Amino acid sequence: MPYGNHCHIPQAVKEQIITMSAHMKPGRIAHVTGISMRTVRQIMELWWKTGLVKRTPLQQGQKRKLNALDIAACLTFLNHDHKVSTRGPFTE
Repeated sequence: MPYGNHCHIPQAVKEQIITMSAHMKPGRIAHVTGISMRTVRQIMELWWKTGLVKRTPLQQGQKRKLNALDIAACLTFLNHDHKVSTRGPFTE
């Protein structure tokens, strides 16, 4: 079950690595699973520090630049039927 270079490792596999670590050394786990030893050690280190095998992001997504009032004003403006004049404001 080789995971190659920079591939997503499912949470269930990470949890299995923690279970295997009770009876196997990281090098053997890496050999059996096909995951690099560095990744196995990183998973184990995260579990030792946090008790979790998956990092949670500090911030969910990007902050909104507009608030609800701004969005409502934009939608009102866009939905309003504007008559477009061919004459500019400075033409005579």
